[in-house]
Amino acid sequence: METNKNIFEKSISFLKGRYLAIIFILLAPTVVGILFDYIKKGTDKTLEGSPMIIVWAIISGLITLALAFLGISFKIGLYRYLDSENNQKGIAIKELVKNNWKKIGLFAVFGITASLVTIVPFLLFIIPGLIVGLIIQMAYFFFVIREKGIFDSISLSFHIVKGRVWEFLKKVLYPFVVKILPHFLVILIVGGVSATLILGSEGRVSIMVVAPIALILSAYSIYKLVINTIASIVYNYYLFLELEKTAPAITEEQLKKSKTKLIVLTVLGVLALIIILVAVSIFLIALSYRAQV
Repeated sequence: METNKNIFEKSISFLKGRYLAIIFILLAPTVVGILFDYIKKGTDKTLEGSPMIIVWAIISGLITLALAFLGISFKIGLYRYLDSENNQKGIAIKELVKNNWKKIGLFAVFGITASLVTIVPFLLFIIPGLIVGLIIQMAYFFFVIREKGIFDSISLSFHIVKGRVWEFLKKVLYPFVVKILPHFLVILIVGGVSATLILGSEGRVSIMVVAPIALILSAYSIYKLVINTIASIVYNYYLFLELEKTAPAITEEQLKKSKTKLIVLTVLGVLALIIILVAVSIFLIALSYRAQV
């Protein structure tokens, strides 16, 4: 398999000339969502006690749902854009996003199913649950790019890391541990040290020297943090290709057994979720009753 550094460099190379487009795809729904939430809070306050509050509640609910769907559509578009560019098909981002609306419902169901699969491992043993969550990241590529079914995609994601889980973990965590976390820590340390020096100094010389250095170091780290965070998404795609290429072929019998286990795990996840919700409800009712008494 390729080294982590080579895969990451390939991801950075892919991003050249595409930063703004990728940033727009990733951040547009979130930014619009934050702005709408601000508007919603103001409108809720204005219409409080008015009959129009019901109409506004319906409208705002539909807008929130539309923004969620848009975010999912952009994510599907990004995955397919990565694959189309890698295969030199030259499909435009806007076309991919535009044609993804019909996949949104299935993508949402896939996300819910993937979450349910991780519940039982997480409740029984936290670390295995986190590992399962990382492995399932590869399932999104099978689902979107290879257009496999929900349980087929999750089964295949487990298959391509079988026998090399430790190697997979080192690779999948590489962008965060080596490329993202250090810059995040630099921002925290530079901010803390510079604030201490400036606040603890009575002279202007310290401020004039420390502040520019702190700003330059922080700006560079923020820039690298953004670039490397975006690159980590592309990195996962190239990691998926590498794992898929080097994994042994899976038989129909193996796939069938794996899907059966996943269905059982999903059902257990649903039951565990129901038990948790019931337990929390009983606890809240008991607290409310005690407060009244």
